[in-house]
Amino acid sequence: MTVRKLDHVNILSLKYEETLAFYRDLFDMKVGPTPVNDVSRGAWIYDDGDLPILHVQKVDPVDPARKFADVRRRLGDGMGPRSVEALKGSGTVEHVALQCEGYDRLLARLRERGIEPRTNEVPGMRLRQLFIADPNDIVLELNFPGD
Repeated sequence: MTVRKLDHVNILSLKYEETLAFYRDLFDMKVGPTPVNDVSRGAWIYDDGDLPILHVQKVDPVDPARKFADVRRRLGDGMGPRSVEALKGSGTVEHVALQCEGYDRLLARLRERGIEPRTNEVPGMRLRQLFIADPNDIVLELNFPGD
């Protein structure tokens, strides 16, 4: 298994529109839909090479449980406890994504060590994913495009 590069960082934001405007207006970054064009999944912010580096998801401060439930469906217990009060500073980072290759090899290696990752497939992107937590309980999204 090989990690090629940092893929993106996912941010849960109580200040969604402000966050998008901050990166767009201050750094001239492009804001666009997620590749599956699902508005509920937020927006991506692209670097000057048109690579998505930030994934921003809106958390409704009046009904945060809805977004937290959506995240839990994807990440399981790996997301840890979430609260509106914790969505400050680094607490807004939902996961760190790494672009990888060698899906089957890593899956076998994880299982040999007793780690059962959450799996996900995004057919519209030809992408397979594994979600695990590092020793600090930081969720890693391991992306295997076309692998």
